[in-house]
Amino acid sequence: MSGSNAISGIAIVGAIIATKVGGELGSWLGFIA
Repeated sequence: MSGSNAISGIAIVGAIIATKVGGELGSWLGFIA
């Protein structure tokens, strides 16, 4: 269960970072997450 929560947290953080960074790098991070 903790593994799933960690993955979800990383995905959420990745989405936030992608939104703030923007550009190609942000798009790739959002896609990977």
